[in-house]
Amino acid sequence: MLVVDAQRSSSTHGLSFRKGKDGPEQDLLNWFLDQKVISVPRGHNVTVFREPRLPSGFPDLVFVVWKESIAQHWTDDRARLTATDLRIMHYLGNEGPTPVEALRSLFSPSVEDRLELLAEAHMIQAKGTSWRARSLDSTFAASYIIAVEAKISEWKGALDQAHINTWFASESCILIPRIPKNSDLLQAATARGVSVLAKEDAASIRLTRSVRSGPKSYISWLFNDWAWRASNSIGAFSK
Repeated sequence: MLVVDAQRSSSTHGLSFRKGKDGPEQDLLNWFLDQKVISVPRGHNVTVFREPRLPSGFPDLVFVVWKESIAQHWTDDRARLTATDLRIMHYLGNEGPTPVEALRSLFSPSVEDRLELLAEAHMIQAKGTSWRARSLDSTFAASYIIAVEAKISEWKGALDQAHINTWFASESCILIPRIPKNSDLLQAATARGVSVLAKEDAASIRLTRSVRSGPKSYISWLFNDWAWRASNSIGAFSK
């Protein structure tokens, strides 16, 4: 498991972190990482991002479980892709073949430059006057992405952030010391599509999924590519 944070960062363009502050929440996160709570499928790697900067904030932990056999075929052209390129990729993956004229109006009058870069990275291909995304089986290595928010108290704040994280994560969780008595936490979490992990019940904490999840947004694509780039650049920092 490779942990990437403000101290053990890569030079990946667009990837930055908030430096965590010492205290009970950091202690809880450190404990959680030491538990080896995630089951890694055969042929997969796990890259963990600690407080990465996103447009929606700084999730405490993001686990990316990705299939090495897919990423090993990617070329250096892929490392040049930006968030804008991955927005285009996500759009094409959802909408199907799209004419260049439509992509110009949606993204930029000079979108052809971005399309050519995506094509050089073997992520999209031309179909007549349109462009289409290549299969996820060759372009998206992440089998699933799990976000974790830790809170010692005031779990409602953690629940709000965890709900926001569902826009890119296959699974979003909050991590707390214990389940509060006479609380509606579990019901509130279920209603918002969030899981609850409690240190007091450590034996039952497992981050596993049986079904591969596709990208939920362009942020999913960013984590997919960041995991690959980080592994290439700072693989010596395995935990």
